[in-house]
Amino acid sequence: MDDWHWKSQDIIPFVCELLDECDAFIGCVAWCTNRDVLKAMKGKNLGMVINHTRYQTPSYEGFLAQKYRQTAYRPQCKTTIIQDYSPPFEGPYESLGQVRQAGDQHSFDDSKQTRLMHCKFIVFGRMEVKSRYFTSKDGSWNDDYHHWDGDVEVFVPYGVWHGSANFTEMSNNHEECGTYLTGKDSLQGPVDQWFRLYMRDSTRLQIGSSSSTE
Repeated sequence: MDDWHWKSQDIIPFVCELLDECDAFIGCVAWCTNRDVLKAMKGKNLGMVINHTRYQTPSYEGFLAQKYRQTAYRPQCKTTIIQDYSPPFEGPYESLGQVRQAGDQHSFDDSKQTRLMHCKFIVFGRMEVKSRYFTSKDGSWNDDYHHWDGDVEVFVPYGVWHGSANFTEMSNNHEECGTYLTGKDSLQGPVDQWFRLYMRDSTRLQIGSSSSTE
């Protein structure tokens, strides 16, 4: 069921509820440092893009690096795919389960023309294990995933949250809005944009002086 939130203080709790209910998620959020959201993301992140953010305090950088690692989804099968989506590359998604940063074309470098990654959306889904060796009722082979051998884990999207709010502690003090949509026509656009920003344009995350959260 579609749902709208216009009160800023309602947005983060609602996102946490959606994260609690899903098996996994994909998404792009410009800034994601809210502790409640990071806790709700634990073990459910198939792939998230954020902006490269520098912090003055090394201890806080370490805290974020640890929390980002803990969000990673642990796959059950050798290969994970997105339902009804043909990726522009072959083989397993080695980069899945990471928090990655927007690529160089989305940097803050004022010396060149860039496009700031300012998206805020999360696609929620179920994880289902499928097999290419399953036979249908008429005895024919189920060849939906003929490119891969053995079982395949499939991310099946069912809803998307998008809005103006970043997932930060300060968002409750801002005027923000957000909406949750479940219509099938609402899902393809966010999934397409996630594929472009995460799979094609993102790089390994750097926090301050640390080289990576991987």
